[in-house]
Amino acid sequence: MTKPTVAGNAYRWAHPAIEQMVRYRPAAALDFVQADAPTKHFVALAVRGWEAHQDRSKRVLWQLSADIFSRPRPIILAELWGIGFGKLSFLKRLPGRVLTRRQYDELVTALLDPRQRHLLHQCLRISPKELAMIVHFSMSQFSPQHLCRRSQRLARSFSTTSSRLCDGIGPTSRTSAW
Repeated sequence: MTKPTVAGNAYRWAHPAIEQMVRYRPAAALDFVQADAPTKHFVALAVRGWEAHQDRSKRVLWQLSADIFSRPRPIILAELWGIGFGKLSFLKRLPGRVLTRRQYDELVTALLDPRQRHLLHQCLRISPKELAMIVHFSMSQFSPQHLCRRSQRLARSFSTTSSRLCDGIGPTSRTSAW
């Protein structure tokens, strides 16, 4: 077992890859340590893409260590995940602490589905609980009314659009414009 480090505390499960990137590019250490919450989420999402879609290639990690703070974030994530994420403003609405691998996988799943992406973009804050609910959202399983009833926090996170999402959806209405 490795000893706890600043990277280990801040980046949780992603710290072994980050420590390796710091070995490749020592100048990046300060950037990793001083990163704000959205940057930590970006780094963790990049590391997860490297793990899941790049077979943990040392060559790709070496390249990532050079690019992570110098190239545009959407391009880096698109290259690692093989898909375009568009704007990354959702990173600002994630909780302060780095999520689990499964939660980043769920986040990517939600971003790929237009209805789920819409729900994510409506949230003022995206908690792990809300993320799990959005990812498991399916028109055949849940109506928007069901989501609004199940999680008052989710409904509140929709802010001014919550009344439009939940109003006028009766118990027999199983479809919507989503």
